[in-house]
This record gives sequence, structure tokens and C-alpha cells, in this order.
Amino acid sequence: MNAFVGNIGNGGSINPQYAQYLTLASIKNPAGIFVLLDEHPDSINDGWFVFCSGADPAERNAWSDLPASYHNGAGGFSFADGHSEIKKWLVGSTRRAVLKTTSDFPVQVGADKRDIQWVAERCTVKN
Repeated sequence: MNAFVGNIGNGGSINPQYAQYLTLASIKNPAGIFVLLDEHPDSINDGWFVFCSGADPAERNAWSDLPASYHNGAGGFSFADGHSEIKKWLVGSTRRAVLKTTSDFPVQVGADKRDIQWVAERCTVKN
């Protein structure tokens, strides 16, 4: 589940610079914010998906949690308005084989940030 959707348990936010959606009504663009996704099996370590630590796009250098790519190099997303999408990943570091280990995380993004940017744009918005 998108870590910016719902209560994270301490009444706060993952990152106070970005919107934490506590209700569906608080999502101004429900067609543009995902709620659930297929997460890569090797990065499932809790109940939410936190993909990067940097608020600034230039700081998005690694996937802390990685979206799944086992659907022929793609992963599924469901959005707050009820629609779903299959996203075909463009960058090799996003299309990662299942290794049955978490020791390789975070996964470095590299110079091509198209995939992590796509996820970031559909995760939350700046406050």
C-alpha cells in the first residue's frame, strides 16, 4: 500500500513536505494517486510501499521498496478512483529478477530516473 495513503500509526507523515492522505476526500486527484500496487517480492518488509527517501527528484537515487516487474517487465497499480493500470518498466534496474533475498536493498536507480519519477508523480503531491 502507498505509504502516503492512510494513517502511518503515529499521526504524522512519511515526509511533512508531501501530502499524507488520511481520507479519500483529501485526495484532490484520485485518478492520479495510487493506493495499492504489486510490490517486488524481495522488498516486501512491512505493510506499505516507501520507494525513496529524497523529496527532491534529484535525490531519488535508489528504490528502498521496489515495484514488481514479474508481469512481463511490468507491475500493477490501483488508484484512489478505482481504476487500475499496468505499468511497463523502462529501466533495467526496475525490472529485477526475484532473488529471494533482501540483502541487495536499496536498489540503485542509476542515471535513468523515468520509472522512479513515474511512481513519484502518482504517489503524493507537495504540500
